[in-house]
Amino acid sequence: MSGKYLSLIFLSLTLLFTPSLAAQEIIPVEQLKPGMRGTSETVYSGDKIESFELEIVDIWRNFLPGRDVIIIRLLSENAVFHGPTSGMSGSPVYFDGKIAGAIAYSFANFVKDPLMGVTPISEMLEIFDHEKARAAELGSVASEAAGGRFLMAALGVEPATWELFTSALPFQQGATAQVQQLPLPLSMAGFTPGSVSLAEKMLAGTGFKPVRGGSSSQDDLGGPLVPGAPVAAVLMSGDMSIAATGTVTWRQGDRVLGFGHPFFGNGAVEIPMARARIMATMSSSLHSEKMSLTGRIVGTLHQDRTTGIMGSIGAVPEMIPVAMEYISEQNDRQDFHFALAREKTLKSFQPLLLRLALLSGLESARLGSGGNTLTVSGFVALENGDTLDLGNLYPGYQPLPVFSFLNSSLHSSGQIAATLAAITNNAFRDVQMKTIELTFRSQPGRRSAKIAKVWADRTRFRPGDSLTVYYSLKPWQGEEMTGSVRVHIPANTTARKLQIVVGGGPSVSKYESRSMAAKYAPVSFAHLMQILKRSYRNDELVVQVRARDRGVVVSGTELPGLPPSLYSVLTSKSNKGNVTATRDRAIFEARVRKPVMVEGVQVVQLTKE
Repeated sequence: MSGKYLSLIFLSLTLLFTPSLAAQEIIPVEQLKPGMRGTSETVYSGDKIESFELEIVDIWRNFLPGRDVIIIRLLSENAVFHGPTSGMSGSPVYFDGKIAGAIAYSFANFVKDPLMGVTPISEMLEIFDHEKARAAELGSVASEAAGGRFLMAALGVEPATWELFTSALPFQQGATAQVQQLPLPLSMAGFTPGSVSLAEKMLAGTGFKPVRGGSSSQDDLGGPLVPGAPVAAVLMSGDMSIAATGTVTWRQGDRVLGFGHPFFGNGAVEIPMARARIMATMSSSLHSEKMSLTGRIVGTLHQDRTTGIMGSIGAVPEMIPVAMEYISEQNDRQDFHFALAREKTLKSFQPLLLRLALLSGLESARLGSGGNTLTVSGFVALENGDTLDLGNLYPGYQPLPVFSFLNSSLHSSGQIAATLAAITNNAFRDVQMKTIELTFRSQPGRRSAKIAKVWADRTRFRPGDSLTVYYSLKPWQGEEMTGSVRVHIPANTTARKLQIVVGGGPSVSKYESRSMAAKYAPVSFAHLMQILKRSYRNDELVVQVRARDRGVVVSGTELPGLPPSLYSVLTSKSNKGNVTATRDRAIFEARVRKPVMVEGVQVVQLTKE
């Protein structure tokens, strides 16, 4: 007799003598045979749990390493009509009144025979064993350490494209090309149709199916979390909400099992769990799906494992509140309030959700996505007490390579989300956001300007001199703007030649990322926050005096003007420290705020007298 079978007998005896579970007996895989008929339960509409008939086709041994799957065929007319349906994940399967497992898998699309895969209940019950180590596992969750590319987008060095946010998503893929876990309907309430379509494209093939849905905090929305009832894993709640809906498989007191396959597969988690109501089930030959309303959060998902999820009813986890205000050209105001799941293992997913919510709020408030300019004010507060100003200006249209562009809504939502992702996905320490507050003020038209010309009142200098730099800006479809900045050359400079660099904030960041890459390579969390706090705004004109310099950056600290001997030692191949040589450095800098986004860089050469 196998060890697995002995464990199952012991588990059965334990459950038999547990009063709350005495009526829910299990049937082991070893007792199942092809041709046996049984039933399953799910909700197709409202809160009514419907039973439907099925039969066993066979047992697929070692479907996954050490894991079996029960292959079943749907028999009841309604079940056959809908076929494998998104949202059925977790529907309990019974034989002779005993639970055998949960519906979890479907076969290739357009298969005429309504076959599905069932995860054995014994493998789902193993999830309870992981609860003993949950506290230790939660404490050891590491950062995603994927913040480098997010940082470049936060600084304006790279565009905040959608691919940036989808490349690091921690999704589960299907088991094989022929057999896939049932897609989880990702109910999106309060989102514009365009945002839902975007989410559908970005999450294609990931195990999620974004659908238009609804949400409500009504206490009576959705029935109790019992086997066969819908259950929602909440990623966002409030004016905009996102939740994945599946089905409860098993309930033991206040603890429930569901899905029969992973949500994300991240192990120990703290994700809000809610009731749900099925508005309707849309039948399709490709894939039927349930449309759901997400109800009140009633508990917490604690485990997200290969064979399903486990949650408890009662305590509700904290979320990250987001306050968003939109002020129109006519000074009309509209507020949006929502919250993100405060879950460590979803740090690479949170930025995508936040961007979609911000984009939807902006498009909904403006009733479109045209070429308006947005001025943003606001901040993010971190749980460690630190804060970061998120203020910036975003013009109506920002050209991108390959004949593309970012409008102000895409531009602002992308750069804000990338900034927060750079913080939470850092490689140095676990950091959680505490709250986010943002105000978007709209102005008509595209407010951007290119640097047309830069010149100085003279081209020769002496150490300690001050001189005037003049500039001319050419706004988009506007009149030329001119101005000047007084710059000072330090008295201790030994350079024979200097450069005056004049550019828009993001353009100067790009310039420096090439000439002084170490400046944008954080070596600690404090250094990362310093980089972000000192970053240039889009509407800043930056004027620098730069000198050729034999210096280095050591662990994020600049050491300029080194003697040749020390420079050679620090940059030698034998030195394995965190040392980067610098080509030049800024010996003076001034920033001038403009009413437009400033684009481009120009350079004036100076020679020592």
